[in-house]
Amino acid sequence: MLTRQHKLIRTLLESYAGLILLFGNIYFVLQSFTKDTSRPALSPSPEYLAAIENRAGPFAETFVLYVDSVYYSFVTIATLGYSEVTPLVWYSKLLEVLQVGAGLYVLAVSLNRHFSGYPNPVKTS
Repeated sequence: MLTRQHKLIRTLLESYAGLILLFGNIYFVLQSFTKDTSRPALSPSPEYLAAIENRAGPFAETFVLYVDSVYYSFVTIATLGYSEVTPLVWYSKLLEVLQVGAGLYVLAVSLNRHFSGYPNPVKTS
C-alpha cells in the first residue's frame, strides 16, 4: 500500500511525464505543419545538424524528429535550456514559456500538497 508521500511523488512524476509528452507532440506537429520550410518554428543549431548528418542508425528520420521533439520538451520543462534547438517564431516561443510555467505550477502544487500534511513546527506556549 502506498503512503501519502509516495502517492504525491507518483502524481508529480506522472504529471511531468504527461506534460513532456503533450508538449513534445505539440512541438512535433508544429514543426511538421510549418508552411514556410525556409524558416521553421524550431531551428536546430548548425552543430546539431552536423551531428545528425554524420549519424548512422537504424531509425527512420521521422522517428528521430519525434524523439528530438520529446527531448526538447524534456529539456524545456526541466528549465535546462540547452541550445540544440531554438524557437524562432512568436508562437513557438509562447509555447515554450507556457510549458515552463506549467512545469513550475505542477511542481509548486505538488510541494504545497506534500508539505500541507505536516503540522506547523512553530510551538505556541
